[in-house]
Parts: sequence; structure tokens; C-alpha cells
Amino acid sequence: MSSDTIRILSTTEAARELGVTPWVLTQLLRTGKVKKPAAKFGPSYSWTPGEIEAARDFLATRPVLPKQDKGRLRAQDHLGRNGHDKKPALTPILSIVTDGIYTVPQITDALGLKRSSLHTEWKRGRLRVVRRCGKNYLLGRDVLAWLNGGELLSPRSKEAS
Repeated sequence: MSSDTIRILSTTEAARELGVTPWVLTQLLRTGKVKKPAAKFGPSYSWTPGEIEAARDFLATRPVLPKQDKGRLRAQDHLGRNGHDKKPALTPILSIVTDGIYTVPQITDALGLKRSSLHTEWKRGRLRVVRRCGKNYLLGRDVLAWLNGGELLSPRSKEAS
């Protein structure tokens, strides 16, 4: 076949020759990124060698875009380069000062609790809450006493006593 021969190719055949899917080729033709061949015969176009080469040149220079995830979680978002889980970010060391005065949101955020958890502890009488000017406050010594009061003893220490 000579180099100036016009070839009649379906979109699927042309896409296979260009190394893309038929859908990609259709989108490129529709948007004008790849020049449409002059003549169309039903579902097929008449491709000249120059048009095929121009399409190849465009495809070789186009940027490769990452697939859109459409809100789905992807494995590579949660895994490191070697396939293992990424290390969690270090959390700052929590320090509750004995003389400190804290708001409920500060303590819930610091301890990773729900607001209702502190409310339940207050209702059950295990946590002391101070109310001034319509606001609830937690004193550092009360939070520390509450935390120390919830100490879990190991089964061995229970047997010893």
C-alpha cells in the first residue's frame, strides 16, 4: 500500500491503530482536538496518512490526566508507595494543667470525646462542672481527678488485693 492511499476505517479500527479507545477518539473528533477526516462513509471515515500521523502526534503530546475518582476511596490514597499503610500523623502531647480552666469543647476535642459523653459523666456525678455567666467550665484538677478515677486495674492486681 502506498503512503498516499486513503484508508476507510471505522472509529474502532482507527482507535486501535492510534492506541486509544473508540470513546476517546470520538471525543477528540467531536471537540476538534483531532481533525475530522474530510469524507465519511456511514460509520467510517476516510483517513489519509497525514491525518493519522497528525492524530498520532497530538496523542503523543497530550498530557495524561489522572482518572477522576468521583468521590470514591482509592487504595493509593490510604497506602504508601510500598503498599503499606501510611503512618498516622503524630498527635501533640496533651497536657492538662491543674490550675487550668477549660471549656467543654476544649476538653472534648483534646480527649477525642463526644460532648454527650461529658454531659453523661456530669449527670452521673463523676465529673464536676462549674457554671459562671451562663457558661460551663471544667477545672483542670477536676478533669484530672475524673480521669484518674477511671483507672483500670490489671487482673493480677485485683487478685493480689
